[in-house]
Amino acid sequence: MRRSRGIRACLAAGALFAVPAAAREVIPPSRGDRAAVNEAVDAHLTRTRDAAIRDSWKKSPGDAEKSLVAVWKAFVFPLKNRSIAAVELALENDRACAPGLDFGTLAGRERAAHPVFAPTLLIRAGGQDLSIGTDKFGHFFEEGFLCRQVAQVEPERGAALAEGVSRWLEGLEPDAASVAWIRRTRTIKAWWVDAEGKREYDLVVSFAAHAASASTGLPRRSSPADVAANLAGMEWYNDLAAILTRAPKDMKGLEDLLGKNPVRVAEFVTRAWDEEHNPNVETLEKAPGR
Repeated sequence: MRRSRGIRACLAAGALFAVPAAAREVIPPSRGDRAAVNEAVDAHLTRTRDAAIRDSWKKSPGDAEKSLVAVWKAFVFPLKNRSIAAVELALENDRACAPGLDFGTLAGRERAAHPVFAPTLLIRAGGQDLSIGTDKFGHFFEEGFLCRQVAQVEPERGAALAEGVSRWLEGLEPDAASVAWIRRTRTIKAWWVDAEGKREYDLVVSFAAHAASASTGLPRRSSPADVAANLAGMEWYNDLAAILTRAPKDMKGLEDLLGKNPVRVAEFVTRAWDEEHNPNVETLEKAPGR
């Protein structure tokens, strides 16, 4: 399920927060004779990642964090209808990655008029062919970067806190410690809604902001598969940071290092991303901890 990502500028204690406006629903696939497209997706993601890093490295040699931000921007912006990350549409439009998109019974013209639907790609991972909605790559690169920033606020809790915040934004029950932290902290300054710089993001008012909402015409549902993609994205950014931290400042050295570390979707896509195996659930009626 594509998370809500309509953005309206609101001043609430000086914070910018997300207001539900659109969600993407993964269309149940009919696998048929479709083949896994790992190789094409790997190539597409590697090209995009490397181009962003090269450009950033030329301007700021050796600055791993600036390169991470550049990668995030390349995969996320521009946001179509403030809802769909660039990587999703790029994969859908790349015939090598998506030679025959599976929209189920949805006619092409209806799909064009209703961007709440995300088609699926067949990815081979963990010895299985998994139907992965293109929205999961949006979650991976977009929310994954937000999760990384959350984890950096309190490194001692790191991944556990990021998971709690991710579940909160999805409208799922977080652990009690994360709920307490969210309500106590309220806002974080992060790269999120604006490609031009960090902004204050109000976590409290954004409960369930990434779940499907009534405004889309879809049932109010939350996706554990989205959370899985978010957390995998956080780990991917962490791994990329470690690679770039040891990269030489010269371009040739950087190119050599990137060449030895291509993107491999089979290394991070799991069964938990597949909504057939990890289905949507009802969104909590109200935020926990009140």
